Amino acid sequence: MAVIKSIMKTDLHITTMDENTASVAEQMARHNAGAVLVVKDDKLAGIFSERDLVTKVISKHFNPVTIPVGEVMTRNPIAVKSDTRISECVKLVRKHHFRHLPIIDEEEKPIGIISTRDFLQYLVGSLEQLIDEAQYKDKIERGYDPYEFIGGSYQS
Repeated sequence: MAVIKSIMKTDLHITTMDENTASVAEQMARHNAGAVLVVKDDKLAGIFSERDLVTKVISKHFNPVTIPVGEVMTRNPIAVKSDTRISECVKLVRKHHFRHLPIIDEEEKPIGIISTRDFLQYLVGSLEQLIDEAQYKDKIERGYDPYEFIGGSYQS
């Protein structure tokens, strides 16, 4: 069973609710992050994404230097535990149309995050591995020497 812990990113970008959106946006740009997790008392309180920046700050002509991220973040985002199946996480992302999924521990502290890009990379990597294995098995069944794949051979 593939669980989200196996592919989640643990290099988190976290901020507090009182940090201004300009500082958070600078942090996002510096780390090439599409979202920042917002905590209150070390627990996940929200998520601030590029979409939040565009739809809740810029399009409303708010001054990002004066508006706290807590006022424009997505509150109480859907989050999962690290033992949640990857397939269940994909269903959540598709159903709710968001791009980032926080992973929390039993105390609701953020421990990871995954993006739709991460899901895509995982899917492509898994498919490539399956294709490589199928091609290898097919060649073995047709009589190819398995050691030719690693540079050796039984044959003289």
